Amino acid sequence: MTITPLHGHCRPHVRATHTDRLSVSARSLRRRTERYVCVSVRGEVDAANAKDFAVAVCEAIDGRPGHTVVEVDLQALGFLSVDAIAALHAINAQLARRDVTWSVLPSRAVSRLLALCDPEGVIPRADEMPEPSEAEPA
Repeated sequence: MTITPLHGHCRPHVRATHTDRLSVSARSLRRRTERYVCVSVRGEVDAANAKDFAVAVCEAIDGRPGHTVVEVDLQALGFLSVDAIAALHAINAQLARRDVTWSVLPSRAVSRLLALCDPEGVIPRADEMPEPSEAEPA
């Protein structure tokens, strides 16, 4: 698995293990006066790497201090297991402690899994947040 959180502006930090099933990257945007981070996740999240997924997303956000809004883009995931729901709850708890507003931009499959495993809507979905107005690369 390759986990690629971006620390700083242009210097990637790569942690590689035995497979290439997961990739996490982040980019900064501006939304009016807010600093906005989009964390993109590609590949697969299953029981074997769900914890690594949560750690990689948090590291990608940690590499961009001072951001008040985070969107985790899961549209490019090929597979998301039920174990990933626990990872999303861990991310939710971590960001709540930091007073960071965040949401998940789900694919159709992720939306179905969230509907089944998170019917109360504890994990915020992007369609529940206001749309960014004129988001520009930072």
